[in-house]
Amino acid sequence: MDRSLSEFTSLKTLDLDSQILLGYEEEMMEHEGPIWHSDEIWLRYDEAQGRAAVRALPVCLEHLTLRECTPAIFDFVADLTSGDTPPGLKTVKLVFHNDHPMEPYHKDATYWEGEALKKGIVLTRERKASFPDYEGRQF
Repeated sequence: MDRSLSEFTSLKTLDLDSQILLGYEEEMMEHEGPIWHSDEIWLRYDEAQGRAAVRALPVCLEHLTLRECTPAIFDFVADLTSGDTPPGLKTVKLVFHNDHPMEPYHKDATYWEGEALKKGIVLTRERKASFPDYEGRQF
């Protein structure tokens, strides 16, 4: 039997790696070298991934933090702001790892921040290291 986060009827805060919720992004063009350093490639989430992730969110969710985001996360944000968003969702924080580019997508981010506000959601972005390790260091 498949289980979904939507079954957690009291879950108000969710903080997780974006790939846990959405899976891996798809490469849209061929490239050489690291993906985030190439001008010839971009990563995207397909429509099915975004819709499934939105449907998986608990109805009572108020705060969502997605870590290890890449610019592809804005595909999910598009689905989140245009679909059946959990009615109590107040904040979505996107955390980009220090090694991932974010500045080239500032225009897109600003647009989606405005779209989220139309649904009563405060969308924020930050750039920092990932989860702390067992000794409290960021990696």
